[in-house]
Amino acid sequence: MANEVIIEEYGPQKYETDGKLSGASIGKKIATQVLNIGSLSAPLNQETSYVIVQSKGAGFWMNEGASDVTATANADGNRWVPTEGVKEFPVTKEITHVNTAADA
Repeated sequence: MANEVIIEEYGPQKYETDGKLSGASIGKKIATQVLNIGSLSAPLNQETSYVIVQSKGAGFWMNEGASDVTATANADGNRWVPTEGVKEFPVTKEITHVNTAADA
């Protein structure tokens, strides 16, 4: 099995005219990126409002931010994604990329 990072991007939640959510609690999937650990993602889609990051193979460290975001093993501000694990987060205008690092 390859050690990969899978980044799934989701659009905004959809609401009915009465303000109630229609369907799932997250929007429609709009993009998927598959990367090697230690790679900076491509820019997230402008429509992305929620991201799910998955580990396929080895666990890794991740961080999200602007195009210059870095990820470092076991450093403040970085999150651990365990083997076959998942991390989820909402996207703000400051978050345009995801970066990962192998465990030290």
